[in-house]
Parts: sequence; structure tokens; C-alpha cells
Amino acid sequence: MSRSAASSPATAANRLPPEVRRLLGSLWAGCDVVVGAVGDGAREPIATFTALPNLRHPRLLVPTKTGRAAGAALRQYNDGMSQLARIRKAAIGTAFGVGLGRLAGNRLHLIPGADPATASLLAGKLEELFGERRLEIAVFFGERLRPNRKPVLQVMTERGDVLGYVKVGWNPLTKRLVANEADVLRSMAESPPATFRVPRLLGEVLVRDLRVTVVSPFPHSLLRRGTLGAAPPLSATREVALRGAIGTHSLVGSDYERDLRRRIASVPDVGRREDLSRLLDLVLSGNADAALTFGSWHGDWTPWNMSRTRSGLVVWDWERSSGPVPVGLDALHHRFQVRWLGGRESVVAATSLARTESSGTLVRLGVSEANHEVLLRLYLLELILRFEEGRDSGGGPSPRSIEIERSLRGRLASR
Repeated sequence: MSRSAASSPATAANRLPPEVRRLLGSLWAGCDVVVGAVGDGAREPIATFTALPNLRHPRLLVPTKTGRAAGAALRQYNDGMSQLARIRKAAIGTAFGVGLGRLAGNRLHLIPGADPATASLLAGKLEELFGERRLEIAVFFGERLRPNRKPVLQVMTERGDVLGYVKVGWNPLTKRLVANEADVLRSMAESPPATFRVPRLLGEVLVRDLRVTVVSPFPHSLLRRGTLGAAPPLSATREVALRGAIGTHSLVGSDYERDLRRRIASVPDVGRREDLSRLLDLVLSGNADAALTFGSWHGDWTPWNMSRTRSGLVVWDWERSSGPVPVGLDALHHRFQVRWLGGRESVVAATSLARTESSGTLVRLGVSEANHEVLLRLYLLELILRFEEGRDSGGGPSPRSIEIERSLRGRLASR
């Protein structure tokens, strides 16, 4: 464990979430995390960052050594951003690029401990992989309440050239996710998709107890293409669903049902296991004869994991991709997430809107209208399981998970 919690000034350390300190201690082993000014006599920092938007809720750590690299860390866009949001982000990136980012507060330093070589091990492995010295690294944490707190590193040269993205697995769940993404990208390389492009797998690295997947950078166009909040791209959604083995058969007794029960059986808490098992039984009851088409899915099919560029659609973050799953889950996920996280709707409202707004896409994917509701219930159960799998040991259920479960139980009670 990093000594950051013990050696940082108490008032400053308390401002940085403990899970962020824990993750930094995994990435740069043995380092102290010092917020603000570095005291006299301290070792030279191995890295210095500006936390954005702030220390209490950091979503991005921007490297401060060179303005070009700092600016490049901000110039990342996706289809979930409006044109105005892109322009604002580009302006902030430009400010960092010309050195004005130094005026921002929320500075933190990583001070090497007794063995600086240990702290530099991950950076050294990346230097070998990219064949570059003196790399600059930005750290993306994302949403604090999402089911998995998995850091993503953006690796750059000092000139600000983006070399790739590094997905870091630091616990059993995140290690499984980054390994799965590597497998999916290998499959995509062997059989490239026709309606979209994906990053290239550049390598996999084991560093201490970390499992690392490295992927190529992808285009980030400042000019937005398409309408914000638009329906998911139908041709790409269909191609993802049909990439795996396709079959139509009963939901009950399917490989998909068996996989759900396996995941529930792996939940550590006995009481919670029993609750989830009963919840699955309720979802399945009344649908014993439901015949669903099973295929594959991306697993996080959202506007912020894709970008329409001049040369076509680019889709990333394949860590949740799997099969067999009922065809249509990606379409529901897209609409639910757009309304819930993108539109800040309540879970109940987002659920109802997803049901309505995805109907046309589901029909075009060949999903019978009679199966739309059971598909939605299966999707909500999937979200609950993700939050359950991402729970810290001994921690209580996520507030978001509780809200989703309440919405699912409400729909089950109203049938």
C-alpha cells in the first residue's frame, strides 16, 4: 500500500478521495501523494498533476511538466458532448497548452519512496512498449459512482503527441475487464467490422499486481457530426449483435440464464445472493416461454464511447463485450444511459424513456414487441449485478444500484 495516506498533510490528504489515493498507490507503488507545495528537502516528484475539476471529485489528472502534453489531455471528445462543450474543453486545453494551466489550483505531486525504481516500473514498461523516453501521462478516473473505478492512462510525448491509452486492471473485476477488452480487440483485428472501426491492441503488460491493456489512439474531431442524443447507429448496433453465434430459443434454461445465476452465486454476501436470486426468479416468472434471439453486445454502447469522424464511426471501450446475450440490450443501454447520465433523468423516468425510445430500434433488430419489457427488465438486472460486482469489500450497495433495483421491482409489481 502507498504511504500517501500517512505522509500527506492531514488537511490536504482528506480532500483527496481515499479510493483515488489507493489507485495512485497502485500505479506508482510506494509513492507519497503530496497536495500543494512540496516541502524543502523532499525528493524530486516523479510526476506532478493538476486535478480536474477539483481534488474532492477528480475525474482527470493533467500532467503539468509540459504545456503541450497538458493541453492534449483535454482535447478528447466523444458523441456524448455538445458542440459547446467541445469548444469549452478545447479552450481549456489551449490554456493549458500555452502554460496558463499552471494558474489552476488542485496540484498534487507523487514523491518516490525508498525505492524509486519500484515507483517507475509501470512508466518504464510503457517506455519500452512505445520506444519513447520521458513519456507524459494523464490519468482518467471517470464517474466516482460507476460500477468499476478503473483508471485509464493517456500516454503522450512531451510534444503532446498521443501514443495510446492504457487500461489498468488493479483488482479481480478490473483485471477481468481489461483482459476481456484485449480478447475482443484481437477478434476484431482478425475479422474487422464493416460499419465502424475500433482501436488496435498494442500490447498487454503485467506490472507487479497490475494487468495492463494498451490500445491505439483514435481520432477526436472538434467538429461534432450528428445530433446530440440521437438514436444509436442502427447498422453498427446490428453488426455488433450479429458478430457472435446467433440463435433463437427460450430465455429460461438458456446459457444466458445460467451465466446470470453464476454471477449471482459469486456475490460474497449470502443475504444479498438470496435477494438477487429471487429477483432473477421474478424477472423470469411469466416469461418461461419467451423466445429471444441471442447474439453479442458491446456492453457499454453509449455516445461517450463512440465518435463519428470524417472517415466513419469509431467505437472504443469493449471491456464489457460478451455473448450470448439477448439481442437488443445495447439499444436499451444506449437510450437509458443517454437519459440517466446524459440527461440527468431519474432512474424511473430514464427507464420509461428507454423503453419507449428504443422500441423502433428493437423492432428493426428483429426483437418482437412482446419481448421488449422482459428485455428491459433483464437490462436493469444487468446493471444491478454490475454495481454488485464492483462493490468494495464490506461496503454497502451503491445509491445508484438501490435506485435501479427499486425501479425494476416497481415494474415487476405493476405487471
